[in-house]
Amino acid sequence: MLNIKQYNYLETTIVICIAIFSLLFFVNTKVADVFIRISFVLLLINILKQKSFIFKWTLYKYYLIPLIVFYLCTFVLLFCDGVFYKSILLYEAWVKMLIPFLVMIFFTPNKNTLLILFSILLCSFFIYDLSTIYYYFVENVYRAGGLNNDMIGFAVILLLHVPILFVLCIKKSNKLYPILLFIALLAAFANATRMAWFIIMIDFILLVFIMIKKWQKKLLLLILFCGLITSLYNFNIQVNTQINNLFNNTNVSTRGHYYYLRDGYRLFLNNPYTGVGLSNFPSAILEQNLISNEAQENLKNDLSIKINGTRSIIHAHNDLVMFLAQFGIIGGLVYIFLYGSILFLTFRNWYSRKKSIDLCMFFITLNFLLHGLIDYHFINLHPVTIYFFLLGFYLKYKDINDDISLNAPVIKKKYIISVWCVILFIILLRIGSRYLTTIT
Repeated sequence: MLNIKQYNYLETTIVICIAIFSLLFFVNTKVADVFIRISFVLLLINILKQKSFIFKWTLYKYYLIPLIVFYLCTFVLLFCDGVFYKSILLYEAWVKMLIPFLVMIFFTPNKNTLLILFSILLCSFFIYDLSTIYYYFVENVYRAGGLNNDMIGFAVILLLHVPILFVLCIKKSNKLYPILLFIALLAAFANATRMAWFIIMIDFILLVFIMIKKWQKKLLLLILFCGLITSLYNFNIQVNTQINNLFNNTNVSTRGHYYYLRDGYRLFLNNPYTGVGLSNFPSAILEQNLISNEAQENLKNDLSIKINGTRSIIHAHNDLVMFLAQFGIIGGLVYIFLYGSILFLTFRNWYSRKKSIDLCMFFITLNFLLHGLIDYHFINLHPVTIYFFLLGFYLKYKDINDDISLNAPVIKKKYIISVWCVILFIILLRIGSRYLTTIT
């Protein structure tokens, strides 16, 4: 149980706010954001009250430096953009999405509290999965996406927690985890996102080979798995149709992803150094006359945005291409640097210590990147926020358990407070740019 007595009233309130955020995030994001921002402010107050603040920079720096480079470079590139207000508007949202992550790494719970908070988050995933199943089987929604009917967002959320459940099922004997995994896989079926199905299959095969030692058991599981997939394809119309559409060149969704990716890459080639600016992709690709005839035809039956009465592509359906198009070659490099660093560090940690938590974070990141091959995550910050929230849990767990970081230096509070100052500066810059735009 959570031992409240060890916390002061501020720390207790922070714990409660994090728990409420975890429970409400999939129900009402705006209300959940209020609670995590309250915890963020209370955390600053609590740090200011302390005489000294311990922060294990030696542990966090390998993850925070790529993140700082990512945000710093993209911020500088905003000033190369002709429509600064639109860019800073979305950039501010990018900064705010890190608040749950920052709360996790700067807060100092004990191991028991951290595990309870993580259990609450798993419970929230479970509720989200159940709501998707309900809408599919009861409300007859063809492609369900949770309470907010966000099909793509839910697909990414699935890919963030299914690896955790896979690992828990293999490593732990608790009967609860197979039930949670079954619910998650049933929700994936109800969501009917082909890329999510494909990535989950990759997860299963790789984790079976990595974590199960006996070859007989590996072979049995893979045979059962292949039999299940074959049965679903042959006897379920929805699965059969979705898979066959991958090879159907008349399918709007399938061909659209290719056309938009190709045209988005052409936009990057036209603006290779600093890109067209954050949020300016639809207007820039239209103004530079880079939308192909095939894409224009496809947009008549697909999701699009109208600019001065003309249809335009919303995004290129690929994270890397979007960073290249919006920020140029620098944007592409910092994107690769950030996520490549996390992949490398988590894999190295697992390879050297064989701890399940490192393997979980590696697969969570891998899933996030693989799905980014066919979608642009940073236009829908809902799943990206949860990704960084999970990264915060991962780093805090390592903080608590890793012996290599026990002798941590005392970090001056001014360096921690500077994080809050940067966020406030971004918010004020966004407000100021909006005000200047209205008066001019």
